[in-house]
Amino acid sequence: MRQQVTALLAAALAMAALVAFAGPAQAATPSNDDFAHATTLSGVSGTESGSNVDATREPGEPNNHQAECCEVDDLGSNSVWYEWTAPASGLVGFDTITGTSMDTVLGVYTGDLGSLHEVEFNDDYGGVLGGSRTVFNAEAGQTYKIAVAGCCGVSPAGAGEQGGFTLTWGSATRPGNDDFAAAKPIAGISGSEPGSNFDASEEAGEPNKHADAGDLGADSVWYSWTAPASGRYVFTVPGTSFDGVGAFRAVIGAYTGDLSALSEAAFDTGTLGLAATEGTTYKIAVGGQYGSVLNRVYWGHMGSFTLSWASDDVPPDTTITSASGGKQSLTYAFTGTDNHTPSGLLKFECKLDAGGFVPCRSPRTIAPIAGGLHSLQVRAIDQAGNVDPSPAVRQIRVKGGSKGTAIARASKQRAKAARAARLHAKKQLRVAGHPKG
Repeated sequence: MRQQVTALLAAALAMAALVAFAGPAQAATPSNDDFAHATTLSGVSGTESGSNVDATREPGEPNNHQAECCEVDDLGSNSVWYEWTAPASGLVGFDTITGTSMDTVLGVYTGDLGSLHEVEFNDDYGGVLGGSRTVFNAEAGQTYKIAVAGCCGVSPAGAGEQGGFTLTWGSATRPGNDDFAAAKPIAGISGSEPGSNFDASEEAGEPNKHADAGDLGADSVWYSWTAPASGRYVFTVPGTSFDGVGAFRAVIGAYTGDLSALSEAAFDTGTLGLAATEGTTYKIAVGGQYGSVLNRVYWGHMGSFTLSWASDDVPPDTTITSASGGKQSLTYAFTGTDNHTPSGLLKFECKLDAGGFVPCRSPRTIAPIAGGLHSLQVRAIDQAGNVDPSPAVRQIRVKGGSKGTAIARASKQRAKAARAARLHAKKQLRVAGHPKG
């Protein structure tokens, strides 16, 4: 009996020592952590819950978007994988917009690990922080590998790069006026047209010269308008809600010519001023303020909006709201009103005395400036290009330097004159042959 107790005690001690030596249990990685173990998805549409908690890096995982993701790598360190064979050809979308507690990035690929071909990649679809969406033309029988990973940790809930998500897929539709050739006709001196650039695509030749991110190329839709009369017109797309997050901020461009050789007539944000010629057809493009990086939609603004246009030959009105003169300084503030352009989007030019008009912003301080009476002029410019023909004018008196400053300046000048006189006297003594004084 004693021998049995001793044996059991020895076995228990050995097991305890083994557990202590082994340390804490290792966390389990997701079953689809590796590319070769991708979870199979099926059907034309569906949803699949997943998680990338404790996902690991695998050699060969793509990281060609690291610059945009602000990360060392975009997918390699915490991605999980899915595979889906298209049951039919057509436009399809995969997204993580709903049911997600992390900030996702989403990539779709064909091929094998190490030689993958990127079909589409996205982060923060339509400006929705956390959710991602890719839309692409699927080919029947083609197998696509879908990677979901975490990035940046800037989702609305403040979640990080790891967590749970819901992957959703199904058929998608491009806007009817997505392509330049399918531009939607609009007409008249004034009017409005509802529209949307959700799931708009990039088309070869679309302009992107106004921003590194590609201002219109990735998510623009097109309209065709023929000017009924020559004059100034204004096209507006006010900030509207998209996906319940923030405001959709549009960029608008007006062009003549074909997509292969477009000539830009005007470009702006939110409101576009166009000096149109009667009978000329202009192609109007509307896109998100943050368009694309590389050639993929990334942080792109997408939303529903109303495009409005009207003739605008009415100039804005300018008001100097305050002005004061100090000691060798002058400060003034100004604003303006217009029939179409919001006051916050008006541009201004200022003029001091006999100088020319120069661009300026309110409030403005000029210092140092000579004492005396000065004349200010300010004129507003609306987004149609109309300039206030009657600038606001104000006469302002500025004080000169303080008495103490003037006394100190005079004292310094007297001391300088005295030193010059002494040096001159010494020079004269040397010339006369006297010893050095």
